[in-house]
Amino acid sequence: MATALSATTQEQQGQAGMLTADEAKQSAAGNVAELQQMIRGSDLSELRTTSNGNYGASLLFYGKEMTYYVALFQ
Repeated sequence: MATALSATTQEQQGQAGMLTADEAKQSAAGNVAELQQMIRGSDLSELRTTSNGNYGASLLFYGKEMTYYVALFQ
């Protein structure tokens, strides 16, 4: 399972208030799908990836929108 949030998404959530558990799951699923599509399309630059045991993290950059993504995976 992977989790990804853009910096702008986090700001929007903070301004809009807290999400319910169902809304958070839907938002995360949409973010993961968007990130996977961007990775397949070679739109992202991978800046760093690290792993420890079964867990890992990647720092990605989307130059068109000047947005950084962090993906956590297992």
